[in-house]
Formats: sequence, C-alpha cells, structure tokens
Amino acid sequence: TLAWVEPAEPAEIEGDATQLGHLFGNLLGNAVEAAGPGGAVEVTLFRGPGWVVEVADTGPGPPTELAGRLFEPFATGKEQGIGLG
Repeated sequence: TLAWVEPAEPAEIEGDATQLGHLFGNLLGNAVEAAGPGGAVEVTLFRGPGWVVEVADTGPGPPTELAGRLFEPFATGKEQGIGLG
C-alpha cells in the first residue's frame, strides 16, 4: 500500500525536475522494497525548516551494524546494491 498525506497548505519545491524525479523514484522504490509484500509506505509533506518530505515504511529497518552508516556513500545492506541510491 502506498499512501500520500496531503499537506495542509500548497507546497512548492524548487529544484531540477529530472534530479528530483530520480531522488523521489529512488526513495519510494527503496521504501516499497523495504516494506515487502503486504507492507505499506506513507509519504508525508510538512513544514519544518522549509518543506520536509517524510517517507515511512513498515519494513523491519536496517541491521544494527548498518544503521549508523546509512548516509555514508557505498553503505548498503543489499546483496546487489552499491549504496548510492
């Protein structure tokens, strides 16, 4: 299941449309994969310091040994992954 939580006010995000498309494609693809069969993904857009996009899934989360390195280049828990998506 993929759910979109609409923001309370209209949002405008500035950036390169192609790069933003790749960003959100990777982010949502990873979340759907992590959620697995029968899982759920929820996308929320809200005001924080600017606009904040939150993507949450019902997957088990990363292994403990990987969790602290998730935002490092080339850190991955996927057998075929390269850690740049």
